[in-house]
Amino acid sequence: MKETVELNGCRVLVTGAGGPAGYSVLERLAAWCPGLILYAADASPLASGLFVVPEPRRHVVPMGADGQFADTLERLCRSLCIDLVIPTVDSELLPLSLARRQLLRSGTRVAVSTPLGLRACADKVELTKILARVIPTAPTIVWAGQELPPELSTGRLVAKPRQGSGARGVHIIDDASELAAIPVDGSYLVMQHLPGPEYSVDVFRTSDGRVLATVPRERLRVDSGVAIAARTVHDPELEDYAARAVERLNLTGTVNVQFRRDDAGRPKLLEINPRFPGTMPLTVAAGVDMPRLTVLDAFGLCGDIEPMGFDEVAIVRRWREQIVDVDSLVGPGEIESVALEGAAE
Repeated sequence: MKETVELNGCRVLVTGAGGPAGYSVLERLAAWCPGLILYAADASPLASGLFVVPEPRRHVVPMGADGQFADTLERLCRSLCIDLVIPTVDSELLPLSLARRQLLRSGTRVAVSTPLGLRACADKVELTKILARVIPTAPTIVWAGQELPPELSTGRLVAKPRQGSGARGVHIIDDASELAAIPVDGSYLVMQHLPGPEYSVDVFRTSDGRVLATVPRERLRVDSGVAIAARTVHDPELEDYAARAVERLNLTGTVNVQFRRDDAGRPKLLEINPRFPGTMPLTVAAGVDMPRLTVLDAFGLCGDIEPMGFDEVAIVRRWREQIVDVDSLVGPGEIESVALEGAAE
């Protein structure tokens, strides 16, 4: 394909190589465009995705929450002459968005949304306020031990952290007395419990604001916040809501918008993750290759691509072993904060 020829020799660094999103992006890019020079980074030298690329292209970096993360990555990208960084970890998004101009001065593009949109997605209460007039949202309050408003005074509730993902810290509240165990420091929200099916909608919006694809999938079985069985579904209502949300927040690239149906069957917003989801292989299998679109958009090559449809397909995840050379592994005592040796290949 002409587009892959144009990209031959481009150096692309994918972070979060140990997570399902980072791993799937690396695998897909390697299969789509063998001419790309792929690099992988993670906070752990044992991250599985590191072993998708040759040893000189594997790099250990600080965690996204580390104050040195962005500066360290900028130095790494400069030394490796990286053309594009694709982050796949929540905690890395805002630091890299804030450092985007600094990285661009070094010749490195970053596939990430603006700080304003990222901050909105990070706070589920603020997200609900912003989108309440755009799409259906569930009644939500910041929990401070107060009396519940009428819309939350009956039925089951959910208490969960205002920030975070992966279903960590989520509590189902069957009786209001159980709220006594929930922190009242403003770090938790309380919202209407949504008992219906859960959906994730993968949206791709170009840097110039065109929505090229919206792919809903029903999460049939979830473990630790990750769907291990799912299917894509044609649902114009979900597709419309997801596109509206992404446009309202001015998010770009691959964005994951999550909904759940209430007891009347109406979909309501759960959260938005402005990054690749772990179940990206299902969206690719359905006919929308968002890792490919990410690279094309970064280099201004999406202009001729029209909005895309998709097929209804299903996925069941399983463990898959990756056999590696013993000498390529390191022990905890050998970990450096970042590997800058053997820079440009």
